[in-house]
Amino acid sequence: MSTTNEPSSIPVFRRVLKWSAIVVAAVAVVGGVIGFIVAGAPGVFSALIGAGMTLLFTGITVLTLILAARLDTMYFLGVILAAWLLKFVLFLGTLFAIRDQPFIHDWMLWGSLVVAVVGTLAVDVACVVTARLGNVSDVSLATRDDFDSTSKSGNVDAS
Repeated sequence: MSTTNEPSSIPVFRRVLKWSAIVVAAVAVVGGVIGFIVAGAPGVFSALIGAGMTLLFTGITVLTLILAARLDTMYFLGVILAAWLLKFVLFLGTLFAIRDQPFIHDWMLWGSLVVAVVGTLAVDVACVVTARLGNVSDVSLATRDDFDSTSKSGNVDAS
């Protein structure tokens, strides 16, 4: 066991981040090739932008979870909500900024976004399912010494 106060979920989040980056890179390469065949340069740019957006938003989620995991519950929820709102605003802002650009092919952008998001969701599920974390992995349980000291002081009914 580690001597630091690091929650046991953080290695899982790091693994999710690493594998999500690999999946998004694969989507960018395959999407870029398909985009070039289908629509030329706009198809390539659209596939790269879609994959990049997915990596950005996945990264924000995972990094926020890594940073917030050490916080108290209320602060944790506040940080997660703030990150969700930031992602929502960034996503809408990005889509509004690029919607009518000549270097965007709508179907390639949409397709690469959907494939990358589904791929990162599959990574999330695979990493969490194979994590082998206990339900109460970060809880300190009482020891026999705790019970012995309270029973000697008379604070606990021995019956």
